[in-house]
Amino acid sequence: MNDESTTPMDPGLQRMIKAHLWYGGAGLILGLAAALAFVTWGPEYLRVSPLFTTIAFAIVGTIGLSMAGGLMTFWFVPEAATE
Repeated sequence: MNDESTTPMDPGLQRMIKAHLWYGGAGLILGLAAALAFVTWGPEYLRVSPLFTTIAFAIVGTIGLSMAGGLMTFWFVPEAATE
């Protein structure tokens, strides 16, 4: 059996998980801020349904920056791509 106390986690994997979580959280915050700005001052079709605008911007921001965090792990840390 694999016990987590005896099997150390790969540092490259830890770095990748941290990057996804940090950038995903930042994407959520930026998506919510962008939704607030568009609902307040944006075009009429975004101001009509603020709930759907907020959900859409939050999802796109979270997924987009999570993917960016994963890609940056490979671009700036070359040993993570080979492990």
